[in-house]
Amino acid sequence: MDDINLYNDDEKKFESASWVSFRFAEILPLKLEDKQKCLEIDDPIIRLNYLEPLIRMIRENSQQ
Repeated sequence: MDDINLYNDDEKKFESASWVSFRFAEILPLKLEDKQKCLEIDDPIIRLNYLEPLIRMIRENSQQ
């Protein structure tokens, strides 16, 4: 979050699964259908679980 400099310190809510999962959906280079699906999920824990394999894939692709 510090690298992209989008949020002030008082706006960061790392203890909130909802805030974190929405920020991931907002800033990650996801396919539009993945982003849409993510944003439609109401439960933040389920949303994070949905994002986990996508984040792993993004990390693996960036290391190649």
